[in-house]
Amino acid sequence: MNIRLIILISLVVVTSATAYWLIFHTDRSQSLQQSLWLEELGTQGMSVHQIEVANTSGTVFKAQKEDGKWVATHLDTRLGFPADKRELTSLVSALSQAKIIETKTSNPEYYHRLGVEEITKQDAQSTRVLLNGDNNSWRVIIGNAAANGLGTYVRTAGKPTSLLVDQLFNLPTGPSDWLSKQVLPFTPEDVVKVVVRYRDNQPVQFVRRQEPAEQAWQLADLKQNESLVYPGVIAQTIKDLTSLNYDNAIPYVENQWEVERLIGDITFTLTDHSQVFAYMTQPNEKGNHKVWFSMPDNPSWVSDWVFVLSEFNAKSYMIGRNDVVNVKTSDNQ
Repeated sequence: MNIRLIILISLVVVTSATAYWLIFHTDRSQSLQQSLWLEELGTQGMSVHQIEVANTSGTVFKAQKEDGKWVATHLDTRLGFPADKRELTSLVSALSQAKIIETKTSNPEYYHRLGVEEITKQDAQSTRVLLNGDNNSWRVIIGNAAANGLGTYVRTAGKPTSLLVDQLFNLPTGPSDWLSKQVLPFTPEDVVKVVVRYRDNQPVQFVRRQEPAEQAWQLADLKQNESLVYPGVIAQTIKDLTSLNYDNAIPYVENQWEVERLIGDITFTLTDHSQVFAYMTQPNEKGNHKVWFSMPDNPSWVSDWVFVLSEFNAKSYMIGRNDVVNVKTSDNQ
């Protein structure tokens, strides 16, 4: 056979095969990209009433919907703690919208490369998410983010095929990550007086008067040789005290709390003349403090919990007179 004819035939075959592969691959990729990972979740997402997130260390977060509100139950089986609805909604939304970019390995030996191994495996990098709805449930494995940051490796628990989907998932890494941060049932606007007692320091008393916002909060006994470190320092202090930036929460147990050594307390007087009492413990070996709120006038679920504060966040509750005023020397008078 003429060698030129052989070459020509070979080129035609290669070209045809290449064209077929490109068409098939493109069609398959487009089909995969248009395919939802969890199709039924898209139509049943609103029915999800329980969510659990776990990793190789155990349950990280668990919550259930009660009377339309999400309540975290992983901290204590008897007590519920308000959960961050935005985080839970975001997770369900991302899972329901996740589209498949491409299929990956079905070989369990290679799961660890994508972080989609079972969480029972030693040193597993994966996170298991369980969603329970009215008529369905979903158990999925969330693995590593793709190197280009444009997707995540995942796998439906019990199924061998791993996938690359087009969503990134924000997951809790600690028990307090998805707890509501707005826990105190009052705001700075509800407070008219605050008295801070820290160690053996002289109590510091802040009062709110009927004046412009920046000047409304004042030190009750500001002396002639004293001035505020800056005009809004007390208003900022009250905001910090009522924000309660905590790092963890544990159930309040009376006999356990009674043996704690206290180093300070704060009394909040509200506009309705009711009072709230906050008590802070000395730091533990890690520098963390505990704070408990007693609300005898207006009982609240907040009193069922003790809040753990880092050394940095606890500074808001260690206010002394020198933190809010400057003393004028005779040279500056």
